Amino acid sequence: MANSRLIRVTALLVGLAAIAAAQMGELARALREQRFADAHALAQAMLNNASADPRLWTLDGMALAGMNRPRESIAAYNHALKADATYLPAWLGKAEVEYRSNDSGAAGTLVQVLKLDPGNATAHAMLASLAFARRDCAAALPHFARGRDEALKTTTATWQWAQCELMAGEAGEAAALFERLLQAGPPRSEVFSLLASAQERSGAPDKAVQTLRRAAELFPQEESHYLDLGALCAEHHEYDLGIEVLEVGVRNVSSSPAIRVLRGVLFVLKGDFSAASTEFDRADAVGAAIGTAYATMFSPGADSGQAAAKLRAELRTHPDDAVLHYLLAECSSSDEERRQLLERAVQLKPGFAKAHSALGRLYAQRERPGEAIRELRLAVKLDPTDQPATYRLALKLRDAGRKEEAAELFNRLRTLRIAQRKADEAKRKLAFVKQAPSK
Repeated sequence: MANSRLIRVTALLVGLAAIAAAQMGELARALREQRFADAHALAQAMLNNASADPRLWTLDGMALAGMNRPRESIAAYNHALKADATYLPAWLGKAEVEYRSNDSGAAGTLVQVLKLDPGNATAHAMLASLAFARRDCAAALPHFARGRDEALKTTTATWQWAQCELMAGEAGEAAALFERLLQAGPPRSEVFSLLASAQERSGAPDKAVQTLRRAAELFPQEESHYLDLGALCAEHHEYDLGIEVLEVGVRNVSSSPAIRVLRGVLFVLKGDFSAASTEFDRADAVGAAIGTAYATMFSPGADSGQAAAKLRAELRTHPDDAVLHYLLAECSSSDEERRQLLERAVQLKPGFAKAHSALGRLYAQRERPGEAIRELRLAVKLDPTDQPATYRLALKLRDAGRKEEAAELFNRLRTLRIAQRKADEAKRKLAFVKQAPSK
């Protein structure tokens, strides 16, 4: 009799397990078919008899997420984790809902995921994006690297990763990521600009020029590409190429005073003051008082007060223009104002070598050696051919007792000066050949 009762009880339990398995299968099928309301109803019915089952709470969390009810979904995942704090699917589901709904708890949940599954690429990629949103690239980069496969699946994450690499000074890595973005889909104007910046910083200005020329061809109405290309030509003393490129810019963006101004600057650097004056006049004609400011600054016997007044007026219209801050600093007679302007210039444009050099010179004059060394280091890193910055940095390092570093820089400076003399001699010979009468 007892054995008969045991057999009946066992049979009942087996039957209940079969029913539960069938219900679980129906619940899973409803989720796969995106019948989220049905899945939620099934999960709730099953939870009446198994309220401590983390699997059911997790599946209910998935159903609620599919119904766009993130708070209730997170609550369901929390029930699952209360039942079993090591249940990874619940942590993963909760992390995804929090991440997609911008919940403040997302980062903490992702950290818990990585404690249970340290190699989870998705969690690393999500943490990287959250760190990027906080502008914390130092925290983002290790997670981008560990979540590489997932990060590279989306253009957004790849874009964030590339920008962080560029900000960290890893220009080569940044360039590879920007190139990947351009290959992945329709070209985006801003990607060309950042790719060119990365290429130039990684020591490939020729590639940067090619990138910007292609950008100008694809986006002929985009002013910034002509300006970037003109500035790059100025930086590398390719004045004729810059003038030629900016002439195309003038034709395609005729209302742009900035292109005229930069073209005028290139003429000044080339030594053609007459052509420069014409460009500045044309810039003023389309509403750019800055044209006159540039002209005044570069003219013999320049009135810096007049230039400063025009630059101040222009800054009121364009308060986030790094070049305007730099130029006004060069005109200013107040050291404190110059400091503020230059600090703002490098904040607006971290890769602005000339502004870092000027700020380092100012700090050196004001006996702030630590800050001077920092800024001059950046200037020399961004522009290794900057002889004045190299010389000042060497002096400051020597004064600080860092004699080996200083000696290395003095040696580099000698190499730069020898190279400059050779280049100047070659130019003089070329000029002589061009001017020599034919026999």
